[in-house]
Amino acid sequence: MTPTGVGVREYCANTREKSNLRYSDRNIKAQARYWLKRLSTTLANLTSHVTRFIKICDVEQRFTTENINLMIQSSTE
Repeated sequence: MTPTGVGVREYCANTREKSNLRYSDRNIKAQARYWLKRLSTTLANLTSHVTRFIKICDVEQRFTTENINLMIQSSTE
């Protein structure tokens, strides 16, 4: 094989490796962005559900307290 042929083959191999690495790097970044977006959406949904649950419990607790107070007042009268 001629030196020029060897050089061309090495150049092609190096170019292929660099382009594969670039593609892999872009692919990994795209996947990371996707999973990060999915994680943030999941956490936001979880936060809204927890907040809603706390509000529901707070309202139920208030109603229970009011009912107890009404029962106490009616029994003392």
